Amino acid sequence: MAKLKTALLVVAMSLLSVGPVRSNETPANFREINITSDSEPGWLPSAELSDAAEHDARAYLTARDSGEIAKAYAMLADINRANMPYERYSGDQTAIHDKLGDVIERRFLKVTWTKNPRNAPALGIYVAIDLAGRFTKADRFCGYMILYQPLSGKPFGVMREEENFIENAQADSIAKTHGPAEVEKVWTQLSSHCPNYPGVNARP
Repeated sequence: MAKLKTALLVVAMSLLSVGPVRSNETPANFREINITSDSEPGWLPSAELSDAAEHDARAYLTARDSGEIAKAYAMLADINRANMPYERYSGDQTAIHDKLGDVIERRFLKVTWTKNPRNAPALGIYVAIDLAGRFTKADRFCGYMILYQPLSGKPFGVMREEENFIENAQADSIAKTHGPAEVEKVWTQLSSHCPNYPGVNARP
């Protein structure tokens, strides 16, 4: 069993207390927006802001997946980078890649927004993105990332990440020793830390 958490900062956001908001009435322009209960009343992200957050999130993940660690590190939010020395970040990313292998697919499961939440380390816009994926060494993977944009409107930076996975070699070892049901039991426990993960077996 493996569980790796990256970054140090815990953002105090009610990530599970959300509700969808329809940004337009016409089906062609329908866009579901999930807002936390402690977000600034009446605020909604624009389509341009949504596109920017997704672009910045995918750019960060692409840099990580391609081994461009310095580029990915530069995309951390300032407050995160101040608490995460480059040497530590680089070592963590190398260790994670060694365990996961190359990415096969990543999916954005849900995007949740909040502006100026209570108890956050700084005012601004926070975006929680729930993730699922598969890798060459791990069929079972889920997690989330939180992006932060200061009120000055700078690009989004990565405030926090959490990743939960079981390496295929570990899953095979557990299955041989305790049976396949034990693998699913372990994965159910791990994936319970991933908001909005569908809770299904990721292995085909």
